Amino acid sequence: MLVQSWYKLSDYQTEEQLVFNTMFLWFCQLSMENPVPDNSTICRWRGRFSEKRIYEKLLQEINHQLSKHEIRITEGVIVDATLVESHARPRRIEFIETEPVGDDEIPGQTTFQAPVLTIEESKDPEARWLKKGNKSIHGYKGHTAVDKTHGLVQAIDVTPANVYDGHMLMPLVESLEIPEDTEVLADKGYCSQDNEDALQERELVSGIMKKKKKNQDMPEETKLFNYTLSTQRYRVERSFGGLKKHFRWGRSIYMGL
Repeated sequence: MLVQSWYKLSDYQTEEQLVFNTMFLWFCQLSMENPVPDNSTICRWRGRFSEKRIYEKLLQEINHQLSKHEIRITEGVIVDATLVESHARPRRIEFIETEPVGDDEIPGQTTFQAPVLTIEESKDPEARWLKKGNKSIHGYKGHTAVDKTHGLVQAIDVTPANVYDGHMLMPLVESLEIPEDTEVLADKGYCSQDNEDALQERELVSGIMKKKKKNQDMPEETKLFNYTLSTQRYRVERSFGGLKKHFRWGRSIYMGL
């Protein structure tokens, strides 16, 4: 599962690499005498890993090993979400023509009578539509918490694209062992009284950017507060850039959550 993710491989490509690539065999503790798992086996086990939340345990273990080298959450976390397009095409409209009623063809008339409109459902039923700016995206959101210093992913959750960012702040924060007085940074999409109260209840420092109140000018101190936070939030965008450039996060490789 790890090498498949790191090298952006499909199930068929992973099976092929396990047959021919001795580096993959060594890492997976297989040998040339061992039968390698076929693509359907790899697919089934990936599903089991997801159901048993094994990937979360792997992420925790990797971060635990990094913490031994003094790479850990010390100053704060940054929470944000990025859109991931579905692997399947969204719904599309097709025209299917029907033959005329009767046994004999009518001379001089077209073989077909009229078009009938049908809709083909997407093969990825868990994906949802979201319009961001002028672009509509059919897919998912990767809600992510990274450490403020290094931008390393600490926690992640994937939802359909139409899930509101603000609802995912506390589930991400609560999945981490964050000491009191740690700062939690987030953009205006997470600005709500519920999130402010939840952070205060856990004795965490809110670094959520403020929204401008309707029909009111934003105070200068609020502008300065938002600007200060925006100069620190680039690390999460850098993490998303790395995920999309090197690990194909721009578009999902598989179907479903």
